[in-house]
Order: sequence, then C-alpha cells, then structure tokens
Amino acid sequence: MREYTHEYADNYYHTPSSLDKMGGIVPIRIGHNIAKPNYRIGPRFIVYYSFHFIISGQVTFCWDENQVTLSPGELFCLFPHMIHEYYVNAQSEEEPLRMFWIAVEGKQLPALVKRFGLSTSTPYLKLQFDEGLVTQLFELIDIWKESATQDNLRLTSSLYLIFSRMLQIYVPQTQGKSSEHWIERSLEYMQLYYTEGISVNDVAQHVGVHRTYLSNIFQNKVGVRPHKYLKDLVMSKAMNSILETQLSVTQIALSLGYSDLYAFTHAFTNYFGRSPNYYRSALRKGVVPET
Repeated sequence: MREYTHEYADNYYHTPSSLDKMGGIVPIRIGHNIAKPNYRIGPRFIVYYSFHFIISGQVTFCWDENQVTLSPGELFCLFPHMIHEYYVNAQSEEEPLRMFWIAVEGKQLPALVKRFGLSTSTPYLKLQFDEGLVTQLFELIDIWKESATQDNLRLTSSLYLIFSRMLQIYVPQTQGKSSEHWIERSLEYMQLYYTEGISVNDVAQHVGVHRTYLSNIFQNKVGVRPHKYLKDLVMSKAMNSILETQLSVTQIALSLGYSDLYAFTHAFTNYFGRSPNYYRSALRKGVVPET
C-alpha cells in the first residue's frame, strides 16, 4: 500500500474500452485502504457511483445535512453529484478503519441501486455482508490488473458476480414480498418475455403469488388486468411489425408466440377490428392506415 497524508491505500483505475462503454455496468476504479487517525474525505462530489464496503473499524458518512455511523459489514454508496463527506469514527489501534470501494457507471446503475434499496435519501445499508463477499472483492484486484494488459470481458463479468452476490444478501431482506416489489418483477418479466407466448399463470409463478391475487393487485396498481397488459404488449409489437418491417404475417405470428397464422390473425382482428393483411395492403397502396 502507498502512504498518503490520511491513509494507506491502493487504487486501481480502468480506462473503459468502446466495448466496456456499451455495457450496463462500466468499471471505473477500485481500491482499499487502512485509515490513519486523521482520515477525512470531502466535502466533495463525484460523477459516477461508488460503493464503499466497511471491513473493519467505523466510519461516519455525511450527506445533505444527514449523517450515519457505519460498522464492519455495512456499506454506503456515493451517488453522482451528491455532496458527501466521510471520516474515521471510534478509531483505535486494534481496529483501524478499513474499506474497499468499487466505482462504476453505466445505464443499469440507477435500477441496480434502487434494487438494493439505496437512494439519495438513504445511501447506505446496515445489513451486513459476509466474508465471502470480502474475498470476492480482493480477488477482483488481480482480475482488474489483468484487464489493463488485455481487452477481455472477465472484469465486467466479475463485477456482475459481485453485484449478484450483493442482491442475494440485500434484496430479500430490504424488499421482501411487498406488492410493489412483485408488481415490478411481474412487469419486468412480461416486458421481457411477452413474445414467448407466456400466460398470466406463468407470471404468477415467476413472482410466487396466486394468479387471482396477482390479477386483482395488478389491476389496482397498474390500471389493467395482467392479461390485458400482455395482450397490449403483443398487439403493439404486432402492429409495429406489420407496418414497419418486411416480415411475412406468418413470420410475425410465430415470432410473437402464436402457434399458427390463423390464431394470430383471429387475435389481431379481434383487437384492431381489421386483419393484418388489411393493414399491410393499405400500406402498400401508400395509405397510412389508422390503428
């Protein structure tokens, strides 16, 4: 470790490649430290997300006129452009403050931190992580060094494994089985698999609730029954494919999970009032049909 004014620390930086930048989680920086008695960072802000894991000792974390004292096994998250400050707390020679941090950016980060239950109003978790996660964090250092000499996906995949382990630790306890949680999960499931011919029963099994209960709560929260929501997704995709692609109607039907052309045409006509061929023919004549 290198010695600095207020700590002993190692930092490892990563310059994202064009391939890295296309991903949902982009590695920026990792590091770990042993704090000196005068350890203090900030007030300042950063432009990416940074997860700080407390390994030993205690740290006081301050943000937006709030503060919290965190102990081993707990963590805090620095959000982009959030003014923050943190400093050593209850320092002792037997138990110095030690932390490990992972700084990342990417389009998946807002959803990921929300899944953990983190927000700018509550940017910390008091639930304790285990030694297995600490081992993964320090193993990441060798992978990080390796990525500096060759362009590969091992670094990104290792980050996903760490966040996956964090989800196992935090999400079941922070979100439980609340209706908001499984409604969100059901929406994600339907939006991902609606072209696979899934049913409301499939959705209910995925989120672990009874079909009738799902249907009632879903309508209350979303405004429509899950069957109607699925149908709207499928038919919206169907109309888009009819009007904006050169795929045959049969190809569209099979791509949307229908067993045959007849079943698709019947469902499409009932939904829109006209057959797929009507809309396709109108388009070929240079007429933009009303939907």
